[in-house]
Amino acid sequence: MTKANRKRELKEQIYMKAMQLFTEKGYEQVTVQEIADACDIAKGTFFNYFAKKDEILLYLGVSQFDYFVSHLVELESHTSLKEQIERSLGNLLQRFLDHGEIMKLAVLELIKSEYLIQTESKRIVQFQNHLIDMIKKAINNGTFHSKWDAELIASTITGIYFHTLMTAIMQQGVNPRELFQQRLTVVWEGICQR
Repeated sequence: MTKANRKRELKEQIYMKAMQLFTEKGYEQVTVQEIADACDIAKGTFFNYFAKKDEILLYLGVSQFDYFVSHLVELESHTSLKEQIERSLGNLLQRFLDHGEIMKLAVLELIKSEYLIQTESKRIVQFQNHLIDMIKKAINNGTFHSKWDAELIASTITGIYFHTLMTAIMQQGVNPRELFQQRLTVVWEGICQR
């Protein structure tokens, strides 16, 4: 295993252990020392991966964004723009919810902190910019046509994604992938058909 892979695995381990502790004890009650002890690392090692405890919550967005970007390439040449969006964002929703309660806690803690919201909003802009690039690419290669500009389309899709995510967090038994596909289809086909 390469050094980079080991570092990535340790960061993921720190993240998962911290989220587990946050779920068990509450975010405010968990210290960096407890996280380090649970991971069997020194407190200083923790700070090599996360500058402060808050950044653990931001790692959720980082890992989701990295996952989203890494899977776009494999979808690009095989599917239509709508399928690319459905699959990539559906996979992202499913990946998020595979960790259930831990992810709910992360989102709810993010919402409480102005610092975390401001930091995470930059990642949301990056996410939206990737959607804009996908849409523009499809327009330029002639596989997608719309009277709406790419920025508005991407903003709408981003809104659908995050609304679906919040719905899945707040309501048990919701299939986020299916719900996202339904909502995207409503918008994609237009609310008022002629």
